[in-house]
Amino acid sequence: MKNFFNFINEKYETGYFNYNDMPFKLSITQGDYTNVKILYMDKDYEDLSIIIPDSKELDKDEFYINPTLDVGIVDELENQGFIECTNKVSIAGNKETKSYKLV
Repeated sequence: MKNFFNFINEKYETGYFNYNDMPFKLSITQGDYTNVKILYMDKDYEDLSIIIPDSKELDKDEFYINPTLDVGIVDELENQGFIECTNKVSIAGNKETKSYKLV
């Protein structure tokens, strides 16, 4: 399913993941950059990704994590198989951020 939506270059949403007994899902928009938002009850909850100058060097489906995001959410997304760390490091504002890709 993910590959089909990437092919037609549209916005798509994932299935649900749980964090702190609350159901969330991801909204992904592909374009020049991969933009990922966390949704709660079908409304924007928080940005998972952040666009920085180094984002132009990332592969498709790869993005930098918003460094202000609760690290527990990132861990849960990794544990549930939604994202995978790709270990590229950059600076967003004055905080370090790592790159991840959609799985």
